[in-house]
Amino acid sequence: ILIFLVDLKEIPSWLLVSIVWRDLVVSATRILAASTGRIIAANVFGKIKTVFQFVLVIWILSWGFEPVTTFLVWSVFLLTVLSGVVYVYQNRSVFRT
Repeated sequence: ILIFLVDLKEIPSWLLVSIVWRDLVVSATRILAASTGRIIAANVFGKIKTVFQFVLVIWILSWGFEPVTTFLVWSVFLLTVLSGVVYVYQNRSVFRT
């Protein structure tokens, strides 16, 4: 859905790139941890980010008033960055050899 919203110019492409980048980093961290037998659970920041992504999509598809859309875009971006940084920080031991 986010790809289509970028194509329709409803959300900026940099938002999609930030979400994909964060998800790649989280997935790589989980794969690295799994290779050592460690399971990493999702954290609350990632869950909040996901909720805001859903709200953004529903908002755009249902109403899409500009000031709220802008607020939601920036909220999703900041939560994406925050949740990625927190995730990597909380699991930094995975990157130590």
